Amino acid sequence: MAVPAHDQRDFEFATEFDLPIIEVVTGGDISKSAYDGPGKIVNWNNALSLDLDGMDAAEAKMKLKENFAETGLGKWTVKFKLRDWLFSRQRYWGEPFPIVFVDGEPRALHESELPVVLPDVDTYQPSGTGESPLATIDSWVQVRDKDTGKDAVRETNTMPQWAGSCWYDTGSNQSYSTIINFCD
Repeated sequence: MAVPAHDQRDFEFATEFDLPIIEVVTGGDISKSAYDGPGKIVNWNNALSLDLDGMDAAEAKMKLKENFAETGLGKWTVKFKLRDWLFSRQRYWGEPFPIVFVDGEPRALHESELPVVLPDVDTYQPSGTGESPLATIDSWVQVRDKDTGKDAVRETNTMPQWAGSCWYDTGSNQSYSTIINFCD
């Protein structure tokens, strides 16, 4: 990003190579680490013919976006990031994650609660909300936590099918006792 005063990786790079670190948002001690919190704009120096110095950083960002749109330098857009795209999938098939959420906090299932078996379903249609088709099956999603007795919600993403089959190779090349020791 090239903003060492406000991005920790850039700060570490600039510190390592003795590059200048110029504060542009007040509120932190940039001599010690990058600051990425709220604050006022400083050192803007009337760039793009905009006077942003002293303005709240969130307000200044909005003004800058509006200016880019008005002058044709940019446009307002929303970018989505696909979380865990290599492993987690929003679909029915695949190995379910052995996780439940109790009071919003994740908990791994105990070995005695495994395997997690996928339910029989009439349809594999997407949920329409971006969630896995499993999210539409309340009888499978809503469970009781065995530790606390509280209501819990299952993780509805699944692992890609190759996650489980990756262990086949391990098993075919080793004795059973070696696999047990490896897994313990």
